[in-house]
Amino acid sequence: MGFVAEYWSNYIGMDTCIRQLLLLIVVASTACDDGTQPPEHEDVSGSWTYSATYSVSLGPLGATACSGSGAQATITQSGSSVSGTAQGGEWTCDPPVFALEPFTNENPGQISGTVEGTSVRFEVVGFVRLVHEGTVSGNAMSGSLNGTGNIAEVGSISVTGSWSAAR
Repeated sequence: MGFVAEYWSNYIGMDTCIRQLLLLIVVASTACDDGTQPPEHEDVSGSWTYSATYSVSLGPLGATACSGSGAQATITQSGSSVSGTAQGGEWTCDPPVFALEPFTNENPGQISGTVEGTSVRFEVVGFVRLVHEGTVSGNAMSGSLNGTGNIAEVGSISVTGSWSAAR
């Protein structure tokens, strides 16, 4: 067999071997696939109990540390969009520079946002607009919050902290 014939014989044999190996990989990977796809978005619909710890910067008046727990949030979800309401809970600041009024049944906080995979982002408008960013894992979600706004008696304020919720 000449050089060219031997080269093509080896090349064709190698090509066939590679094709068979690739076919084996494809068959093996599909045999292990149960056909289910992971959800595009975590499901956050339902009732959640919310808590937060945050600092409120009051400009020339200094800052105050605040916390709250027991707020109830009801969230609905359509695809990646979430909406809902929040009310109740016990909220305090130290030192008590101003009183925090929880949302009530008559005047609930409005929730709006999105879920992308396990990432969640939503806003709640209260004494300021608070932006919440975090992650969802089953019946728990948590993350950071921040916001800015104006209070008539105080002026410009900013809020930073962390939050968590459980279903």
